[in-house]
Amino acid sequence: MNYRGQDHKAMFTLATKNKTNSAVRYLAAIYLLTADKKLWSISKKAVSTNGVDFSKITSAGLNPEAYTLLMTAKDFYTDTGNLSAADLVNKEIVSAKVFAVICTAMSICRYGLNFYEGKNVT
Repeated sequence: MNYRGQDHKAMFTLATKNKTNSAVRYLAAIYLLTADKKLWSISKKAVSTNGVDFSKITSAGLNPEAYTLLMTAKDFYTDTGNLSAADLVNKEIVSAKVFAVICTAMSICRYGLNFYEGKNVT
């Protein structure tokens, strides 16, 4: 699985370790929210086994990459349209590293974590 670094992998693994919610949109949102330390520190209070309450997450003080990750997580989870496909492919808005993380989150939304565990997906 594509992580931004060891910190991202550790935060995602810990955040999903004892969660019973295995809905793909939930997992993709957690994956995106854990991709940035500051974003995760302000987001984890809004995450429970029942879901993610985005109304409890403030974007104040986030850098542009963290803001993009937050809005993408919200879009995937709540089916909103904060970011367009044009935004996501714009190199000035989304770095290559963040784009790769978003693509991984899309795969999680579509196939779940089984895709990365080498299990059969349909």
